[in-house]
Amino acid sequence: MSNKIPRNFAPLSQLAEDAADGAHTHGATLGLVHVTETTIRTALEALIGRPAGPGGNPPAVAGLKALWNVAKENKSAKTAALRSANSNGRHLLQACINNLKTPFGNAWNSKWNVVGFTGGSIAIPTEPMVMLQQMRAFYGANPSYEKADNYGTPLTAAACEAAAQAISDTDSASNQSNTDSGNAQKAYQAALDLLY
Repeated sequence: MSNKIPRNFAPLSQLAEDAADGAHTHGATLGLVHVTETTIRTALEALIGRPAGPGGNPPAVAGLKALWNVAKENKSAKTAALRSANSNGRHLLQACINNLKTPFGNAWNSKWNVVGFTGGSIAIPTEPMVMLQQMRAFYGANPSYEKADNYGTPLTAAACEAAAQAISDTDSASNQSNTDSGNAQKAYQAALDLLY
């Protein structure tokens, strides 16, 4: 048997609950001053939250562990949304390139510069936002190359702008979710440290 205080959520929460009960029962006898039942229960409530009272009054309060769990799930969802937006953007960009191969050639050549492919390749980048913006500019200046319906996919300046904006929006949301998750983890860890 070990007297080492656990640092994991479940055993530390249980130990804190036991400590609060012990402080309640024996605190006055032992002369506890700093680590009282109230101190322990306040720190524990911050970590695990508080259920709603009768009739929902007072309302439930989520604990820092639950808030971190939500932040991690949100981070996963926002990362998946960004992956999806990038995938959709690459799909659109590939359709645009395929449509322009007849007038510009099946492989990169100097004619592709006007479309925005100035790097010696018409390969689809992993992160297609900038190329979608270039394609939007090309279609905007050359609307005769647009196709309103290419097997269900519009190859237009508006479609390229929408795909680029979707990537930008989901990228911002993903970055914010990373920050939120990190902050939630720090707050959770600080609450654990108070009980440790």
